Amino acid sequence: PYSLRNELRFFFSQGVPLCLSAILEWGAPPLITMFFAGSTPDSAHLQSALGYGRVYFNVSMLMVMLGLSAYLWNVLPGCIGASRRDRIPQYFRRAVVLAALSCLPSCALQFVSAPVLRCVGVEPSIAAA
Repeated sequence: PYSLRNELRFFFSQGVPLCLSAILEWGAPPLITMFFAGSTPDSAHLQSALGYGRVYFNVSMLMVMLGLSAYLWNVLPGCIGASRRDRIPQYFRRAVVLAALSCLPSCALQFVSAPVLRCVGVEPSIAAA
């Protein structure tokens, strides 16, 4: 039943651990990397290279993979709700094959990151790092 006590209990038992998990997975590694990079000589150059590299990977690879995996996460609840669990393996295979084939251009972009970054105006010494 709805009550302030139930909401607070659920928030602290589910919400806070999920929040901490997200921070440790997505927030802490970049912060720790920047901390170590800031402790090196010529840290501004290294931090710029790390920042551009992270943004380039996120835009050209991670966002593409997450977008392509959305297909599976959209059809899976429908299969479960319609009691058609027999279709899950077929949808899973289709999602994996389509995502893998669609990610090939994104994978190729990772090998030519320096020229792409130079084309968008990143300093050549940072783009090559």
